[in-house]
Amino acid sequence: MNNNYPRYQITSTYAEVSEADWFYAQPEIAVDRGDIYVGFATLSIAQSAKSYLQLKTNGGNIYLLSYGVVTDSVRTTEKIIEAPSLTDGTTALTVYNTNRQSVDTPGFEVYTNPTGITGGTVIDQVEQYEAKKSLGVAGEAGNIRVKFKKQTDYVLELTNGDNNTKNYFVKFYMLEI
Repeated sequence: MNNNYPRYQITSTYAEVSEADWFYAQPEIAVDRGDIYVGFATLSIAQSAKSYLQLKTNGGNIYLLSYGVVTDSVRTTEKIIEAPSLTDGTTALTVYNTNRQSVDTPGFEVYTNPTGITGGTVIDQVEQYEAKKSLGVAGEAGNIRVKFKKQTDYVLELTNGDNNTKNYFVKFYMLEI
């Protein structure tokens, strides 16, 4: 036996973590519990313009597992911005529980029409210089991409760098514990 590595998960106070708790936040287990939600949005963005999706986190632990964007725009910038100043959106996006037998509903809201977005901290950014034809799938949701702060607003900012109005389809998977 190799004694150079701990045999148990330990907490920051050096207490042993119960083996049953190791897998609590794993997406494979979370689907069965009804903790993973999926949402879809179709946006039309004018040339050189921006569009936003707003996430309002409430009291739970909210994680972004994955998101994907499909478009035929030849230049797209995607940013996740934390705590910007904004006017809340009024059109709520329907978010679905991936466990179709669960009646759980998400403890967060996503809006398609926030306005007056300024400031905030960019915590993730993607630049695409060709049309995006592939979209993330549930199988890619195996690792946590971002853990969001509680009681905080976030926006996904999409910038159309093309010379024409383009359609964007956004799909995301969120985990709530």
